[in-house]
Amino acid sequence: MLQQRSMRLIANNRIGIFLLLFGIALLSSCSEKKPIAITADHFHQAVDKVTTIMVHDIFSPPVASRIYAYPNIAAYEMIAVQDSTYKNMAGVLRGLSPIPAPSNDGVNVQLAALIAHMDVSRTLIFSEDKMISYRDSLYGIWKNSNPEEFEASKEYGLQVSDHIQQWYDGDLYKQTRTMPKFTVDTD
Repeated sequence: MLQQRSMRLIANNRIGIFLLLFGIALLSSCSEKKPIAITADHFHQAVDKVTTIMVHDIFSPPVASRIYAYPNIAAYEMIAVQDSTYKNMAGVLRGLSPIPAPSNDGVNVQLAALIAHMDVSRTLIFSEDKMISYRDSLYGIWKNSNPEEFEASKEYGLQVSDHIQQWYDGDLYKQTRTMPKFTVDTD
């Protein structure tokens, strides 16, 4: 009887140890994070979102072109840093200095470029809450997918966004908004 009890105890301990090791192996395999994949469709969807917001905010075509240009320049400059087949626009576009280099090796440049695109777009539209809602829905997905890569890329994307915002603040757009409307005197 005592021997049978001892045998069951040993068997239960082996099963317990096996389950513990299996659980550890399972958890460690789950912690391996895949890189966050950003495609051209992600950029197209971001531009479509900006277009929808601009239509809602009723921007004139010249202002809309500005809202398209600056976010795309931010994203382009980041991709150009990574891919030498693209020409850097610093020095080509008046007043644009080179964007900062990523300070972290864990940066996903495509992800950072999309984050910069959305952040620059947000600063140029009236209905920021619509862009923030869209951005936050993507942030949640990316953060759950690979938190370290997301945070490093977000930090770099926002750093480049700030750089582009400082540059476009020099285009005198804000000053034009305070000028009286132009009218043609037909007399």
